[in-house]
Amino acid sequence: MHPGWSFTLSLVTIGVSVSCLEENDTMSGLSEDFRLPVPCLSCGSHLMRVSRVKNPDDMVHCASCGKPVCLWHEAQTVLRQGPGSESEALIEAAVNRYRH
Repeated sequence: MHPGWSFTLSLVTIGVSVSCLEENDTMSGLSEDFRLPVPCLSCGSHLMRVSRVKNPDDMVHCASCGKPVCLWHEAQTVLRQGPGSESEALIEAAVNRYRH
Protein backbone atom coordinates (compact mmCIF):
# COMPACT_ATOMS: atom_id res chain seq x y z
CA MET A 1 0.00 0.00 0.00
CA HIS A 2 1.21 3.51 -0.85
CA PRO A 3 2.16 5.33 2.39
CA GLY A 4 0.14 8.44 1.43
CA TRP A 5 -3.14 6.55 1.06
CA SER A 6 -5.69 5.74 3.70
CA PHE A 7 -8.59 3.35 3.26
CA THR A 8 -11.99 3.70 4.88
CA LEU A 9 -14.53 0.88 4.99
CA SER A 10 -18.18 1.84 5.19
CA LEU A 11 -20.87 -0.72 5.98
CA VAL A 12 -24.18 0.08 4.35
CA THR A 13 -27.48 -1.76 4.51
CA ILE A 14 -27.17 -3.12 0.98
CA GLY A 15 -23.55 -4.26 1.25
CA VAL A 16 -20.03 -3.05 1.87
CA SER A 17 -18.41 -0.20 -0.01
CA VAL A 18 -14.73 0.72 0.07
CA SER A 19 -13.65 4.28 -0.49
CA CYS A 20 -10.08 5.38 -0.98
CA LEU A 21 -8.84 8.84 -0.09
CA GLU A 22 -5.41 10.27 -0.72
CA GLU A 23 -4.51 12.72 2.02
CA ASN A 24 -3.75 16.33 1.11
CA ASP A 25 -4.92 15.93 -2.48
CA THR A 26 -7.97 17.62 -3.95
CA MET A 27 -9.01 14.51 -5.89
CA SER A 28 -11.30 16.80 -7.88
CA GLY A 29 -13.04 13.92 -9.62
CA LEU A 30 -13.78 11.95 -6.45
CA SER A 31 -14.33 14.44 -3.64
CA GLU A 32 -15.48 17.94 -2.85
CA ASP A 33 -14.14 20.48 -0.37
CA PHE A 34 -16.42 22.65 1.76
CA ARG A 35 -16.21 24.76 4.90
CA LEU A 36 -17.78 23.81 8.21
CA PRO A 37 -18.39 26.37 10.97
CA VAL A 38 -16.84 23.84 13.38
CA PRO A 39 -13.05 23.39 13.09
CA CYS A 40 -11.07 20.14 12.94
CA LEU A 41 -10.10 19.14 16.47
CA SER A 42 -6.63 18.07 15.28
CA CYS A 43 -5.45 21.12 13.33
CA GLY A 44 -8.15 23.82 13.63
CA SER A 45 -8.92 24.01 9.90
CA HIS A 46 -12.51 24.60 8.79
CA LEU A 47 -11.95 23.19 5.28
CA MET A 48 -13.40 19.68 4.97
CA ARG A 49 -13.56 17.03 2.23
CA VAL A 50 -16.33 14.56 1.37
CA SER A 51 -16.89 12.21 -1.56
CA ARG A 52 -18.92 13.70 -4.41
CA VAL A 53 -21.49 10.92 -3.92
CA LYS A 54 -22.35 12.32 -0.45
CA ASN A 55 -24.01 9.27 1.02
CA PRO A 56 -25.24 9.92 4.59
CA ASP A 57 -22.63 7.51 6.01
CA ASP A 58 -19.69 8.92 3.98
CA MET A 59 -16.85 10.06 6.21
CA VAL A 60 -15.94 13.75 6.17
CA HIS A 61 -12.19 14.36 6.48
CA CYS A 62 -10.24 17.49 7.27
CA ALA A 63 -8.86 18.78 3.96
CA SER A 64 -5.72 20.06 5.74
CA CYS A 65 -4.59 17.16 7.92
CA GLY A 66 -6.72 14.29 6.54
CA LYS A 67 -8.15 13.24 9.91
CA PRO A 68 -11.74 11.93 9.98
CA VAL A 69 -14.08 14.57 11.42
CA CYS A 70 -17.65 13.25 11.17
CA LEU A 71 -20.14 11.55 8.86
CA TRP A 72 -21.76 13.48 5.99
CA HIS A 73 -25.22 13.45 7.60
CA GLU A 74 -23.70 14.97 10.75
CA ALA A 75 -21.97 17.67 8.68
CA GLN A 76 -25.29 18.44 6.98
CA THR A 77 -26.89 18.98 10.41
CA VAL A 78 -24.12 21.43 11.35
CA LEU A 79 -24.48 23.24 8.01
CA ARG A 80 -28.26 23.51 8.47
CA GLN A 81 -27.79 25.00 11.96
CA GLY A 82 -25.62 27.65 10.34
CA PRO A 83 -22.66 29.64 11.57
CA GLY A 84 -22.46 30.89 15.13
CA SER A 85 -21.83 34.55 14.26
CA GLU A 86 -22.20 37.08 11.47
CA SER A 87 -18.46 37.09 10.76
CA GLU A 88 -18.48 33.28 10.57
CA ALA A 89 -21.42 33.50 8.13
CA LEU A 90 -19.50 35.87 5.84
CA ILE A 91 -16.42 33.63 5.81
CA GLU A 92 -18.51 30.52 5.17
CA ALA A 93 -20.45 32.19 2.34
CA ALA A 94 -17.23 33.31 0.66
CA VAL A 95 -15.54 29.90 0.91
CA ASN A 96 -18.57 27.78 -0.02
CA ARG A 97 -19.70 30.06 -2.88
CA TYR A 98 -17.68 28.22 -5.53
CA ARG A 99 -17.80 24.77 -3.98
CA HIS A 100 -21.44 23.83 -4.73
